[in-house]
Parts: sequence; C-alpha cells; structure tokens
Amino acid sequence: MYANYKYFLDAVIPTCERYDVKLAVHPDDPAFDLFGWPRVVSSKEGIQRVLDLNPSPYNGLCLCLGSFSSRRGNDPVAAVKTFMDRIHFSHVRNIRFTDEAGSFYEVGHRASEGDVDTIGIMKAYAEADYQGYIRPDHGRHLWSENTEAGRPRPGYGLYDRALGIQYLLGCWDSFRYTK
Repeated sequence: MYANYKYFLDAVIPTCERYDVKLAVHPDDPAFDLFGWPRVVSSKEGIQRVLDLNPSPYNGLCLCLGSFSSRRGNDPVAAVKTFMDRIHFSHVRNIRFTDEAGSFYEVGHRASEGDVDTIGIMKAYAEADYQGYIRPDHGRHLWSENTEAGRPRPGYGLYDRALGIQYLLGCWDSFRYTK
C-alpha cells in the first residue's frame, strides 16, 4: 500500500508544485481497526511515514482531529505541533469515548463536552500563527434542523457547526490577543 502511495505521490507532486496545488491526506476515519481494513494514517507514526514518502511541502495533511483523536493514545495537540508545516487544512471536532475499546460519539466543539483538547489544539494553531484553513467538523442537529426534504443530514448540522466555529475562533482570539 505504501509503495503504491509513493508511486502516486511521485507521479503527481511535480504537477502540484508547478501549479501550486497542495495535496492533503485525511486520517483514517475512524483511526482504529474496522472490518479488518488496514489503518494507514491513524497515528503520529503513520502520518510521518506518509509524509516521508515524498518530502515535498505539497504532500501534506488534512488533519482531521476528530478522526485522529478516535484512536486512544493519540495526542492531537502534539500532532498539530509536530506537523504544523505540513498541515494544509484542519477539521476540529470533539468526541467522547464510551468505553475502553474506543467506541465514541461526536459531541459539541467545547473542550468540556468531550475527550479532545480543542482548547489546546487552537492554542497550538494560534501560537504558531497558522495560515492554513481550519473549520469545525461535523455538527449535531439542533433546534429541529432538517434538510429541505425534511430529514436530518447526519453529522452536518449547520447550527452546531456555526456555534463550533465561533467557539474555535474565540479560543484562537484568546491566545492570539493575550500575548
């Protein structure tokens, strides 16, 4: 699998560099074994291995911190700090573990609602003056929110993501403007 991925990267990265297109690999979602499928980008070591396949800065990450954090033992704040120069895009979300096996569910973005240190994540981004893209990831359905067809769209509640971005921006501002 890694040999195939390296072959792909080596073939497309020169074109990406020429036209200023940044590739961003998304962590396995979830980051733990599922149905026997191999996990490739589910740990700090896995991320490093994929980035080492091609050293170009155009070979980067879409660091989804909910996916990455779904593997017990992963430290999302350390991942942000370690890979800052290769993170082209970031999804910030929070999860709460329900058992030691790693089962989880998504919660609001506030650090106190789950097991992901969203405050520490935003502090790491703010202190590094991160210039890439960050968005809140997923969102619960609040206030009877539904699609035009009258059905909920799981994981993509507009109101909760709007609240999430305001929370994340508030965290960012608290670190950027209190130095």
